[in-house]
This record gives sequence, structure tokens and C-alpha cells, in this order.
Amino acid sequence: MQRLLIAILAVALSSGTYADRDDDDDDDRRKDKHSPKQILKKLRRLERRVSELEAQVPPASASVTVDCDAGETLADALATPAVELEISFSGTCLEELDIDRADVSITGALGAVIEGSIDVNDGGDVVLTSMGIVNAPGVGLFVGHAGRVRASGLDVSGAVDSGALVVGGAMTCGDCTFNDNSEGLVVVNSGRVALGGVIEFIDNTFEGLEIGGSSSVIALIDSTNAGAAGTEMELDASGNGGFGVLLYGSASFRSTDNDTITIDNNPNGMVVASGASAHLIASTVDIVDNGGLGLGVLGGTVFLNATMNASGQSLGVFLDDNGTLRGGGVINATGNTNFGYFVRASVLTDAVVNGSGNTNEMQILLGGTVNVPFSSSIVGEVGCDGTELLSAPFVCGTNPAP
Repeated sequence: MQRLLIAILAVALSSGTYADRDDDDDDDRRKDKHSPKQILKKLRRLERRVSELEAQVPPASASVTVDCDAGETLADALATPAVELEISFSGTCLEELDIDRADVSITGALGAVIEGSIDVNDGGDVVLTSMGIVNAPGVGLFVGHAGRVRASGLDVSGAVDSGALVVGGAMTCGDCTFNDNSEGLVVVNSGRVALGGVIEFIDNTFEGLEIGGSSSVIALIDSTNAGAAGTEMELDASGNGGFGVLLYGSASFRSTDNDTITIDNNPNGMVVASGASAHLIASTVDIVDNGGLGLGVLGGTVFLNATMNASGQSLGVFLDDNGTLRGGGVINATGNTNFGYFVRASVLTDAVVNGSGNTNEMQILLGGTVNVPFSSSIVGEVGCDGTELLSAPFVCGTNPAP
């Protein structure tokens, strides 16, 4: 490219383009500008300028190795000029990283940790692999509106705020844990998250997984970043101080075939509220041993095509405020201390429902509707208030086994 530019200029200078501009009264000094010596000087200056410009163009790719225990930093590595940058690091990095460039890959060695945070708000892909993000003074991993993160083998813990917060951006995560933070993973403002492999939300102070504001969380449907478990998601939301999983504000959650979902030992298990929806298409869904609600559908919609066990809490399945629970799945509500099923001004339909060992098996109030296949369902005592819509041959009172 450099030689071509020089050749073009040489032809232009020798063609008379510039000479034709001389008037008859040009003096010798003006004519000297077109002498071979002056032309050669111009060519050399142009050559130097082209070289300077070429030096300013970053290389297509670069790889950098960082040893944080030796005092090197990821922030310095991120300043490396390259269109695509690969960073490998080891040790413990005491940094709060702001990644404001695209096409960056950061991979940790065994035991590599960022003690601080990562903030991603650029329009290009950022890949995070095999690392811990610990003790963030605020959010551990932030993905803003323009951010796109692909993560695998990520362990986020000890954050004062959310372990990960996705605000309008996009993230995929395979084999990721969000434990011992204020909140595990929060997705809001039309954020988009896809999960695969082993996913944990354990022992967070408040919610394990929170999805709101027209955001979505889905199970990965291909092998990309799905983790060791392939396309299957094994989600565990346990021991959190608030909800295991909370959806609200037109948010959505969708699992796929062969996924397993365990939500246990939280004050409340899974709540789908205020226009949110959950598609539980999985091999098993265990919502057990939560203190208050097991599955709460409060003005939201749940489509169930799985076997769901709701046991050991105050309310196994609780529908209220025009909530809807439907689908071809099977619900086993057993051993709950208050109600197995409580349906108030809501609809429970299509699913096979079984209830036993609950203090009260089923209660239907305020125009609640239960329309389930009686031939497969077993629910003993059904309490009603006279406004219910109950599918025959179910009756208010005692129902024999089919």
C-alpha cells in the first residue's frame, strides 16, 4: 500500500499536473519546487508519513499473559492494541476492571481470582473463562445495555451487591455459580441470559435468581458454553435469604427437556408475579422444604410440562391474583403444613394434580377454577367457598381416589 501511494504521487508530479499551473512569470524559486531533488524530498516525507499511519493501525490479534501475584495487572493488558485480544492470567488480581472494548477474551489459570469486579458495557463480545470474581465492593459482574458476555466456569461470590447484574445486555453462562452474595444473579431492563451446565444460586442474602422488567432467562439449547453437562441445565437455588427464584414485570424463564431444577430451603421457593411467565419444561422440578410458598403464581403464568414435587413448606402450590398454572405435567404436593393447593381467583388446569399428607389438601376461593384430569389426579379433601369452578367429577368435600 505504501509503495503504491508513492508511485501514484510520482506519476502525478511528473505528468505536468503541477507544471501546467505555472504562469509565464514564475520565478526560478517556484520552478525549483519541481526539480528532481525537491520531488525526491517530498516522496521521502510521504513515505515517512505512510509508515507513521501504518504504525497506528492495531494488529489483528494479540495474546498477553498476566501474573497478578508478580504485580502485573489485567488493566495494563487490556490496553494492548489489537482488534482481538486474548488474555491469560494467574494468581489473585486486586482490580475493578472496566472493559470498554470489544472482542476480548480473559481466561484464568487454575485458582485464578479477580478480587474486585468486572464491568462490561461495550457492543462486542467479551469472553470470560475459568475464574473467580470475589469480594466485589458492589456488583461482581456488571453487563450493561451494550454489553455481551460469554462465560464458562465462572464463580462469583462475596459481592456486597449482586453477584452478577445484567441490565439490558446479554450473557451466556455455562457451569457458573453465584453464591454468598447479596443477591445471586439479577436480570432487568430487557436483559437476556442463557444458562447451561451446573448453575448454582446458593446462600445469597436475598434472592438467588431475580428476573424483572421484560427480561428473559432461558436454558441453552445448543452446546455453546453449555459447560460440562452439555445442553442440560442443572439449576440449584438453595439456602437463600429471600426467594429462590423471583420473576415479575413481564419477565420470562424457560427451561428445556432433560433440565433439572431444584429450589429448596429458601423462605419462599419460586414466585411468578405481575405478568411474568415461566415455562418449566424439564425432567424434574423439585420445589421443596421452603418456609412459606413452594410455587407461587401471583398474577403470572406457569406452563408445566414436567414432574414437579412441591413438599415440605407451608403452601405447596399457591395461585392468586388471576394467576394461571397449566400444561401437561404432573404435580405432587405432599407434606405441606398448611395447604397442598390454594387457588384463589386463579386457574389451575390441564396438569395432573396429586395431594397427600398436607394439613389441607386443596382450597378454592373467590371464583378459583380447577379443571384437571380427574382420572389421573388424586386429591382427597377440597375446600370451597361456593364461587369455585371445579371440574367434574371432583366435588367440594371428600373425593375418593379414582
